[in-house]
Amino acid sequence: MNRALPPPRNLLRTAVIIVAALVLLWLSTVITLALVARERAPMGFPWWTGTDARVAAASSVALDPRSRDFARARRLAIAALNREPVNVGAARSLALVEDRMGHAARAARLFRYAESLSRRDLLTQLWLIETNVRRNDIPETLRHYDRAMRTSATGIAQLTPILVAAAADPAIRRDLVPLVARRPPWWTPFMIALISDSQSGDALYDLVRSVRLDMRDGVERAMMASALQRLVDLRSYDRAQALYRAARGTSANGALLRDGGFEQDSLLPPFDWAYTDQDGLAATRRTNDRADGNALYLLASAGRTGVAARQLVLLPPGRYRLAGRAGDVPSGDVRPPKIAVRCLGDLRPALIELAMTPGAATRFGGTFAVPAGGCPAQMLEIRPPSSLDENVESWVDSIALARIGS
Repeated sequence: MNRALPPPRNLLRTAVIIVAALVLLWLSTVITLALVARERAPMGFPWWTGTDARVAAASSVALDPRSRDFARARRLAIAALNREPVNVGAARSLALVEDRMGHAARAARLFRYAESLSRRDLLTQLWLIETNVRRNDIPETLRHYDRAMRTSATGIAQLTPILVAAAADPAIRRDLVPLVARRPPWWTPFMIALISDSQSGDALYDLVRSVRLDMRDGVERAMMASALQRLVDLRSYDRAQALYRAARGTSANGALLRDGGFEQDSLLPPFDWAYTDQDGLAATRRTNDRADGNALYLLASAGRTGVAARQLVLLPPGRYRLAGRAGDVPSGDVRPPKIAVRCLGDLRPALIELAMTPGAATRFGGTFAVPAGGCPAQMLEIRPPSSLDENVESWVDSIALARIGS
């Protein structure tokens, strides 16, 4: 059963006002040009000052909420339409006037006629959108959203925020998902706005998954990474994990920690590794004879400290063991590299924090518990060694997480 559409209805009025203001600006320019031409050529106007001037004058009355001179506007619109029956602006202007006069049936017929002349007229599409919103006809509403956004850059700019907000409604989303899945011309700006502004984890998950982003394409991969981060920010962790696994396919093998050996490219943080690359603080993958293939090298300039690498993990409550290898760990006054697991967004001490033993190649390990409440997601963080006096570098490898009990 269809439901009311309060998000599109309320936000649409704002969009209509904005678009109408732009149209009125254009209309005022046309009318001014027509008056100037009239003074300079009193025996006759150029071709565009006849029908178009009448259309402009009629539309300005219909779009201005303070206007009341409907009879004159109607005469102008009818004259324009009689002179040029296929002029979509004339048909739309007459429809707007009839609508303002309360002649709903006439206005509907004229708007349908205007759309039959051209689907590119934004005001016609906006009127049809609002009419179908009032009727609670979701499929028809979305059909006109699609037409308005396919044919008008202004339509994309004005209607995208409305559609993003409306997508939170499951009844709307049911019809919106297959529409977006076909990748209409406006899908990219819509998806960017959705990822940036949506407050609904369900809407974000359903719509991002529907377009089947290609992980071989750098732009679409970045879009997926942004969507994952947005879902995490919304605390929709299960949705984020499901979207990540769908995107990564068989490489997302369900391990508690991904790529603990640093052998793969990090495509989709925060579920894949996120590496810091700043002046004086960085983490880079390099081959290492004492490691199994690659190792992660941790570099900090004198006086610098911070997190060099991080990965989001979703550990259910229980007991776990964290282990790995480290190398080139300096001794003396240098602070050793550390690895920690913290509850995401929690200011309490880390669930575990291990300082690595000085030496050319050593092992580290320890156990910790994830509490039953208040810690649905965790961040594993790796910090480089740090010194006040010198640049320092160490490496880590073969990091593993394993559950050891409930």
